[in-house]
Amino acid sequence: MLHRDASKPDEPALVEKLGLAVSVPRGYICHNASQLLSAWELLAPAINSTTASAHQSPAADVSGSSNRISATSVCPHMLLRPVIARGGCGGVSVVVISSPHKLADYSIPPGGVVLELPSGSFSTHDKVAIRVGFLQRELLAPVDVFRSSEPSVRSSQQPPGVLADVMRTCRALISSPELEFSGAGTFEFSRSADGRPLLVSIEAGFSLDHFPVLFARRWAPGSRVMCWRFTPGEDLDVWAAWYRLHDIGACFHPRRGTNRKPLSAGVWPLVFSGGEQSVFVAVAKTDGALSNLHDRVMTVMHAPALENLQECVPLDSGVRRIWCGSPRPEYRRITQRYNLPTRCLSLVRKKLDIIILPGDNPSVVEFWKFIRDVNELDDDQVSRT
Repeated sequence: MLHRDASKPDEPALVEKLGLAVSVPRGYICHNASQLLSAWELLAPAINSTTASAHQSPAADVSGSSNRISATSVCPHMLLRPVIARGGCGGVSVVVISSPHKLADYSIPPGGVVLELPSGSFSTHDKVAIRVGFLQRELLAPVDVFRSSEPSVRSSQQPPGVLADVMRTCRALISSPELEFSGAGTFEFSRSADGRPLLVSIEAGFSLDHFPVLFARRWAPGSRVMCWRFTPGEDLDVWAAWYRLHDIGACFHPRRGTNRKPLSAGVWPLVFSGGEQSVFVAVAKTDGALSNLHDRVMTVMHAPALENLQECVPLDSGVRRIWCGSPRPEYRRITQRYNLPTRCLSLVRKKLDIIILPGDNPSVVEFWKFIRDVNELDDDQVSRT
């Protein structure tokens, strides 16, 4: 759609045929090693040029004219990008190629690859991408995706003029009846050496950057949003993580009701699994507040998991115990609310321990009487609330 085919370099790409003014990195679609070498030969002269324009007019020559794109004169590299983008959240595997001799060893994925010139300086290429998701031809808010550092996604901080160009390009593509966009997808942009946005790929399907944008739109409209990945310790579960957020005042509490007040800033676990990659989303009114939230949250998330440390006290005759258990507030089933407090009944020792039980349930009373009789306990060893 965006690039010409290396086997037919004189045939315009689809966006050219449709007359859409879309700026893209100069490159060619390749399906085998021979086409990769041909594309390298077509692109190589541009590497040595001192300047090149990043504009594409409706009649731009993708095959080799200087008005299609470029790279800086100091960057003797090219990039290989899969035509069918996979990985989500800007996770497309981009390979840097510094010599045509390395092309023979590259395994071409299904759908082919695009061999293209870097859109900016090699040192910064693809570290930050501008991404705009869409759902059924509806564009979402633009985000910046950081591929080499946290946070991984946040509300775009690009200059207003750049974002205006990005959204103009997205609207031109999404509104084109010939392209027939549907479902979910993402437009990804990088910036040229002179700062202009270039469309580098169009991905089909949901990616991670859809979800923080939709979360903020639903629960905190008008807020800035940030989303990042991290791996918590194996001994940290989601409830312990939530309590830590609560202790530093960073929990996000969606307000309910028809007359909702403006939402406060906070953090919500989109995905959480101890010892595995997890995802947090934060919302706030300013980018500075988001950065502050991120730093505070990561400080407590990396702290030792003290919640699960318990002092081991032996069950000897010199130590008396008071057994008191209760379900978590989120437990709603009757079996959960009554089984948990009674599970320690069999551990109550004669003349020593006391247990506190919920006293309004016939099954609990029946179980207590059974344990009392079997273990010869006294009635004053139980307290029913």
